[in-house]
Amino acid sequence: MSDAQALAGALAQGARLALEFNPVAGVAAAASAGLLAGAPRASRVQARSAAAAVVACWLLGDGPALAGALASAGQLSGPGLVAAAQVATWAIGGLCIGYAVPAAVGVTVGRRVIFGTARLAALMIGVATATAIAAISASMTW
Repeated sequence: MSDAQALAGALAQGARLALEFNPVAGVAAAASAGLLAGAPRASRVQARSAAAAVVACWLLGDGPALAGALASAGQLSGPGLVAAAQVATWAIGGLCIGYAVPAAVGVTVGRRVIFGTARLAALMIGVATATAIAAISASMTW
């Protein structure tokens, strides 16, 4: 197997692992981001707090598995760059797919609501999006 084939296989395996994010932590990230930054006049501090909450939920949800993968990176797909590419794809893909996208969708909806229920709308849409993504990714068979 050539280096390019090994790298492509590692990236594909990392993408598969990214779809196996923690759905409870994804829902918590979307809910917290919606509550913190889902208002039309949310400040930059609230937006930064929402981003920090998403990263914290990601670290609590997928962090232990990623730490274990980093500890045994040499055993995942081979030495060096290939294993690092797999773990990086897993980490970035899981953060984006399972945590950041639902939170961003919820916050975007909340900022468009103009009558008093913006944070509630952001929370509910974010949670629904996180749940839908988790259900779709759990139903995929590889």
